[in-house]
Amino acid sequence: MSADHDELFQLMLGRTTTKAVERILAAGYRRPRTITTVEELDALPHASVVLDASNYCREAAKVADGNIWRSMGPATVRASRELPLPATVLHEPEATK
Repeated sequence: MSADHDELFQLMLGRTTTKAVERILAAGYRRPRTITTVEELDALPHASVVLDASNYCREAAKVADGNIWRSMGPATVRASRELPLPATVLHEPEATK
């Protein structure tokens, strides 16, 4: 059993069956990925979207030495080293293919 399976099972204990947990996982449930280092931010593919520790939603744009991050609200651009961490990955293009 995976950690996701165990976590869901514990959350739902007494409310549903193991079959339901297996179906939820089969449907694609995954715990949101948390990024804690600049290196992890820079490793994300172009067009990834994160929610940073200041609750700004940002989209990655690949540059020669990593990523820059465009704000989805006020027009700002930040280097990975300037983003407040941790950040939660909301969308990772390769993960949806």
